[in-house]
Amino acid sequence: MPKQTVANQEQLSPEFVKWLRTTKNMRTKQISRQPELVKQYQKEFQRETAPRRARKGLLSFSMPNLNMMDILNHVNRAQQVLSVIQNLQTVLPTLGAKGLPGSKNIDQ
Repeated sequence: MPKQTVANQEQLSPEFVKWLRTTKNMRTKQISRQPELVKQYQKEFQRETAPRRARKGLLSFSMPNLNMMDILNHVNRAQQVLSVIQNLQTVLPTLGAKGLPGSKNIDQ
């Protein structure tokens, strides 16, 4: 039975060989002697160097461009509308069953 050999070092990427030497302390002779271990390390290397999607943080949204003067103007308009409604609520009950001039009552 022929001895199993790992593919030539020419077929192994230089990045992978460098990774083997730095993280796993493997030398060239060990690479050629242990093909199963090198295959396992290749899978581990691919997992570690695979591109990953960057996660977006919860607070990474951008704030809209807000004009504070526009907001103040809208708030003032809303206050004016609410004050008119409150004035109408106080005026309408004083009219009683007569209703507004020119309008027809439902009861009639």
